[in-house]
Amino acid sequence: MPTPVLPDPVVAARTALVAQSSLTALVVQRIYYSIPASPVYPLLVLSLVDDGELRPETLTARVQVDVWGPGSTTQQVVDCKALAAVVRSVARDLRGTWGGATISNSVVDQAIPSADPTTGRARFIVDLLLEVNQ
Repeated sequence: MPTPVLPDPVVAARTALVAQSSLTALVVQRIYYSIPASPVYPLLVLSLVDDGELRPETLTARVQVDVWGPGSTTQQVVDCKALAAVVRSVARDLRGTWGGATISNSVVDQAIPSADPTTGRARFIVDLLLEVNQ
């Protein structure tokens, strides 16, 4: 029997994050797969760091959430860090069925500051560790 085709963990993470009202109160629907051509900050950008098969029906994945602030002032960095803390706080609320994917486990591995090297724009990187099933 072939291994099932498992859902995309980045799509599952975005669907679950958009459903978190404490997060969307701050970023509305600005949770993307890449920075849009005309960005409105703050925003989140999701990308896959790595994934692997835990069991034939379960994919483990590390999804990077780049939390971008509107600029580089001290207050904008503080606000960006607070937004990253909200991402951390909703991580366990991502467990559940979201569209065609079920997230059976979700935790934040780490959150680190990483300002844009060119502009100095505030950014925090939050790593979500997910287990995703059909």
